[in-house]
Amino acid sequence: MNRILVPALMLIWLSPAIVTAQTLLIGNQHIQNQLDSDPSGQAEAFQAVASASGTLTALAVFVSARNTSTTVYFGLYADNGAGHPGMLLVQGSISPPKSGAWNLIAVSPLGISSGTTYWLAVLGTGNPLWFRDSTAGSCAAESSSSNTLTSLPSVWSTGQQWPNRCPVSAYGGGTLGVGPPWVTLTPTSLSFGPQQVGTTSAPQTVVLTNTGGSTLTISSIGLSGANAADFSQNNNCPSELSAGGTCNTVVTFTPRATGTRTATLSFTDNAQGSPQTVPLSGTGVNHYVTLNWNASTGGGQVTGYNVYRGTTSGGESLLTSAGDVLTFQDNGVLAGQTYYYEVTATGPGGESGPSNEAMAIVPAP
Repeated sequence: MNRILVPALMLIWLSPAIVTAQTLLIGNQHIQNQLDSDPSGQAEAFQAVASASGTLTALAVFVSARNTSTTVYFGLYADNGAGHPGMLLVQGSISPPKSGAWNLIAVSPLGISSGTTYWLAVLGTGNPLWFRDSTAGSCAAESSSSNTLTSLPSVWSTGQQWPNRCPVSAYGGGTLGVGPPWVTLTPTSLSFGPQQVGTTSAPQTVVLTNTGGSTLTISSIGLSGANAADFSQNNNCPSELSAGGTCNTVVTFTPRATGTRTATLSFTDNAQGSPQTVPLSGTGVNHYVTLNWNASTGGGQVTGYNVYRGTTSGGESLLTSAGDVLTFQDNGVLAGQTYYYEVTATGPGGESGPSNEAMAIVPAP
């Protein structure tokens, strides 16, 4: 099929209001030559590089005349830095979509930057979604790992990948100019799980990305909430972060008492939605299991030991790689639970068979 240029200005009736597409910022307005579909509940994302900086206010997708989906969701994802979609930046939906036509969806204003890679994502529910794309592009496409979605996920999880199935007949429009700064946080929450009272957890990292079109001014990063003293943060974020820039905040959990402990990590800046927040949670426990084992005597070089744990005999799975040590303290046990453990040795020759099974009964609270 020959490509047909769709005018940049159009009107699509979205009850109860009319939305007009504005200047093209990302994607394309061509009806591509390949008819494509995704089953209900499975999303597909397509790489796209912003052609201009500005404020995105609308997304449009061409829905094929064969379409039977009852609701279409369309959104924009940030790239995760490794060539896959990451955090969902904005999405909208239309129900029912208009088949054989462009469907324009108003979205919350979002600053995007020229030359930055994003991902345009579509999802149909109710029935399969039919749309148009191409196999002539050098960009990538991929499906979501889930096929039971009811809206676009806040964090993308990759399913099947296609290196050349793009571009999709979809675009984003808005107003030209240097877009405002925009904060994207990955992940959106941190859970530390059980942690022995008075001991410090392994660190977890929150990545802040300025996905907007101008400099982000960061005035403070801090902790608040009921158990803020149980958490600590250390960051390398500058006071000014340029468009497309990233910085890291490392959080640890040191419970002062037993039970559920919560706090909030907050970023105060000049972007919309400030302060942006990340909920933190963990559980303080007073129980632990200490394992001790003899050095492997099976021959060959030993570089470390793997600890396996399960709640049924013979049902152990890998808990941790303990390193070249002969003891390990498991702080992640729950009161009243029985645990089973095995240990294996590792080295250049691979992994040994398991040790004898050990059982530990954690006292009830």
